[in-house]
Amino acid sequence: MLVLLAIGTVHALLIWDGDILMLYALLGLLLPLFYKWSERHLLIAAALLIFVVPFVGIWLFERLGWAPHRYLYESADAIVWKLGIDPSPDKVLDWLLRDDLRGWVAWQGTGTIYSVATRIETWRIAKVLGIMLIGLVVGRRLVSGQIIENRRLLVGVLWTGLAIGVPATFAYAWNPGMGQASWPSLIGTVPLALAYAAAFVLVWPRAPGVAASGSGWTHGADQLPDPFADRTDAVLWHRFRSGRGVQAGAVLRHSGADLCRADGVFPLVA
Repeated sequence: MLVLLAIGTVHALLIWDGDILMLYALLGLLLPLFYKWSERHLLIAAALLIFVVPFVGIWLFERLGWAPHRYLYESADAIVWKLGIDPSPDKVLDWLLRDDLRGWVAWQGTGTIYSVATRIETWRIAKVLGIMLIGLVVGRRLVSGQIIENRRLLVGVLWTGLAIGVPATFAYAWNPGMGQASWPSLIGTVPLALAYAAAFVLVWPRAPGVAASGSGWTHGADQLPDPFADRTDAVLWHRFRSGRGVQAGAVLRHSGADLCRADGVFPLVA
């Protein structure tokens, strides 16, 4: 996560102010705090972060008459004005087209401030952390073999996500004045994303070439052969059990040989 944070920082300050890697890294550093939480508690916390915290936060900011993102927007505008550039919405394109050093410094120097303000305003921070908590649950079940074969769960996630996400997305699309802090965006984004993910998992094993090649999903710990008859399986199991991360998706058996070679745990297995 620290490496990802370093990459994101360089990316945000020197290349693109809309960088998302810093946010992923910073929130990823919090995940060990949830390591011992039960799946039930993780899902409850995720639901609160995704669907409750944004609306409570908006209400609270309105009652207080102050919001941190507005302060950040104003601070960034003040810096740009001091550099002799007009940050007004109708002048942004002129600012972007400038090719002088001052214009670039103003853009890159304040871009991260604007970006953080946008993430606060749209409650992206809470939503991304909620998605990560869901990811912890999915990762656990993926390793134990309780996700891929559970078509009933996947179909339920698919249809529930579509039922919530599609109407909300249409409401968002049909109202041009709405931003990402509007209720359709806050409600519909994550369910639709989960529906996409469930659809992919349902379709992938049956995709042309995948089923024919016999390439399967990752083995669960309970499916590990004993005594490590297949060295490929042994390395995959070692990577999961040692806490070095779980990669969601299909892992081809021959890819396990590459893992063997990369880790130096076992000789290359054909």
